[in-house]
Amino acid sequence: MLASFDVYRTRPCLGTCPGRTEAEGLDCNWHSYEEVGMSSRALAEGLREVVDGMGPSVILGLLSAVSDLG
Repeated sequence: MLASFDVYRTRPCLGTCPGRTEAEGLDCNWHSYEEVGMSSRALAEGLREVVDGMGPSVILGLLSAVSDLG
């Protein structure tokens, strides 16, 4: 997966589309693979720093808004 951030760096990877149908207009705002990769790395480094400062018994869990667990 990490290689894809480099291989496809200029291609659109993640976007938001205010209009949900073609009739509403799919005017999407895209982030490139490079942008998403850099943001992912920054988030991972920040989380690593936080958890490292909390001690060895810390467990970190992430849930998203589309999780079935909520």
